[in-house]
Amino acid sequence: MRNYVIERGQILIANDETAEVVGEQELMHAFASSLKALRQACNLSITGLGEKLDMSQQTLSTYENCTRVPSLLQAVYIAAYFGFTVEDMILSGLDMRQISVEEEYMLNHFNQ
Repeated sequence: MRNYVIERGQILIANDETAEVVGEQELMHAFASSLKALRQACNLSITGLGEKLDMSQQTLSTYENCTRVPSLLQAVYIAAYFGFTVEDMILSGLDMRQISVEEEYMLNHFNQ
């Protein structure tokens, strides 16, 4: 189970084993990572997802590349399309980041 503490524009995310301070940039990147992963898992192109959400390819691309942040309403709409909450997408993105770091360590360790 995760616990959250929000203070001065940062979020402390803690579970039984670890605690981590996450800033706004990391939250943006986490949402973007989840958006891209979910889109790809559903075998959708950016154009295809844009048609389903009635959003332009350029808009979705800027969200995935973190060059633009979706409004809260757009983030909720995107998350709901995939059957998630915005919180789920952010936490999933943070988990993907953590898994990627662990996988990179394992790959580097075993390739030596």
